[in-house]
Amino acid sequence: EFRRVLFRSYNKKVSNIDTEMDKLYSKLKNIKRTLKNVKENGYEKENGEVTEGVDSELSFKRSGKLINHIHELVKEDLIEYGIDKELIYPKVGETSPELQLAGYFKKKRQDVCVKPRDIKEKKTEINWGPILNQKKVTKNKIDIYGEELTRKTLTINIRSQLSGIKKNKDTLFERTIAESINLHKRHRKMVLGEVYMVATHEYVKENGEIKKSVPNLEEYISFFTEINGRIDENDEEYKYERVALIIVDIHEDEVKIYTTTKQLIDDGLVSREFELELEDISFKNLSKDIINIYADRFRVSRILQ
Repeated sequence: EFRRVLFRSYNKKVSNIDTEMDKLYSKLKNIKRTLKNVKENGYEKENGEVTEGVDSELSFKRSGKLINHIHELVKEDLIEYGIDKELIYPKVGETSPELQLAGYFKKKRQDVCVKPRDIKEKKTEINWGPILNQKKVTKNKIDIYGEELTRKTLTINIRSQLSGIKKNKDTLFERTIAESINLHKRHRKMVLGEVYMVATHEYVKENGEIKKSVPNLEEYISFFTEINGRIDENDEEYKYERVALIIVDIHEDEVKIYTTTKQLIDDGLVSREFELELEDISFKNLSKDIINIYADRFRVSRILQ
């Protein structure tokens, strides 16, 4: 049943080669236009402070609003591959409510979830992990979905680094691993995805001067290759079933998305000796791959249209 549905959806896509990447390109152009507008017209932060120029661009990047474009892209791509849009949380075009799922160490809101039908929510008092020792029964100590529904919820988290690329790298890497360990330690069969977008460079103000800052992209490709491809439910808990690393240049006249290591080598962004292949963890086929893994573990008709 699943294969027929999936390949019917996939065959519609092959008539327009690289549809996924076309949509990604469109979302990134929207991000670029927004940044240009903010840089030219200024940006008012939540505290009422108005910034201008490079400062306004940086403030807006830090606000987290840009990544919503990628959230919507992930939802749209899942739907194109046959996922029932009514089962996606938050709904298309919305940023809430996010499902707050209980892992081993803590409960945490997830960026994009597909909540299977026909499985009832089962409120459960959390009696495991660090929360076990909290004697006061609060909302934080109640798993409102229950073990089965959480385990069978397809979950994809999305992050970006368009600013503070060098400074925040280690912290974001650690958070990425913590997320998968938290959920897989309690739910070994749970299917997790991660979409991570990083810029090839950024412009920062140092001592009143605008300078170009370039990350070590070999580190990013190496890290995400290591945590990708958890095909076996008994594999390492820190891994994700499928990750997608989006490397993008949004500072030139035209947005450029890198999907292969050769493209990075040609532009001098990684060394010619670097052997890991970016294409193996690109955004292409993210939805197809992760739904395939879900189908190997659970009854996939519960999440399809």
